[in-house]
Amino acid sequence: MTMGLSLFIFALLMTVAGIYLSWARGGHWPVASEMALAAAVVGDPTLQRMPPPQRLQLIAGAHALGALSMLALGFDLPGPLQLIATWAGAGFCLAFGARGVLGFLPFWRKHFTAEPFNTIDRIIYSPCYVLVAEAFFTLISDRF
Repeated sequence: MTMGLSLFIFALLMTVAGIYLSWARGGHWPVASEMALAAAVVGDPTLQRMPPPQRLQLIAGAHALGALSMLALGFDLPGPLQLIATWAGAGFCLAFGARGVLGFLPFWRKHFTAEPFNTIDRIIYSPCYVLVAEAFFTLISDRF
């Protein structure tokens, strides 16, 4: 089961990383314009454009590192690699969990008020980040 969970979350996070890279290169999927994409993805009503490509590439890189960490947790690695994978998984568990929980807090809702981000965040983004954090927790819990 751990390998299946690891591969599923790996694929999910790599897909998200790929989408962020697409946005960094000027893509607008799944909407028609940059303004609509910013409203759906960023949530700041004052933004008319997506963040700079470097920031989107950084976010893509973070998701890709999380994916690789998740993949490593699915294997029995030798020696210190197992410990590195476990601690990296713990860090990503905290990071993804914090992002997920923040999305449910009132101050987050007051700051990120743009629609459709507000609704999508409440229904999809935040719960998915919590579930990804739970997957990390599941795979590292027996290693500590």
